[in-house]
Amino acid sequence: MNRKRSFALRVFLFFSLFLAAPVSALEIGTTAPDFQLKTLDGRDVRLSDYQNRIILLKLGTVWCPSCQEVSKEICGLDRLLAKNNIVVIEVFLQDSESGIRDYLRNRDCGGFENVVVRDEGQVRQAYDVYLIPRLLFLDGDLRVRRDVSRISGREIAKEIEKIMTRKSEVAGGAE
Repeated sequence: MNRKRSFALRVFLFFSLFLAAPVSALEIGTTAPDFQLKTLDGRDVRLSDYQNRIILLKLGTVWCPSCQEVSKEICGLDRLLAKNNIVVIEVFLQDSESGIRDYLRNRDCGGFENVVVRDEGQVRQAYDVYLIPRLLFLDGDLRVRRDVSRISGREIAKEIEKIMTRKSEVAGGAE
């Protein structure tokens, strides 16, 4: 009986300590891994193509209800995103091209630059994706400012404001 209890305790500790990870896999302030993927129309896109702009990097799938909710929150901020030249890069993880096209066809969202790419594992591995959706806020230097799973539109707007304020403070200090 003691052996069973000891084994159960070890199993519990293993799962608690080694498999329980925070939502974010990238440290705040680190540079986001660059990647090169194709858009649905076949154009090559690199994350670094959007350096010097604030980027919302959404990692998810078409079938995930929480991913769809985050997309709705982002779409609700279309004016804010367009006004501030913020790009949204949506990386669909292992979804079919036809599935992504169907998903986008049913979505009413626009006014800002929205780059849609399909990943077959490169981004999933580089970003250590084990939980979806993931929304990463990247500053103009491609540094991670926030890495979250679910978030409201109001919180997204606040985070964008923080990044923009920090950017203007840094620019002001350089003068």
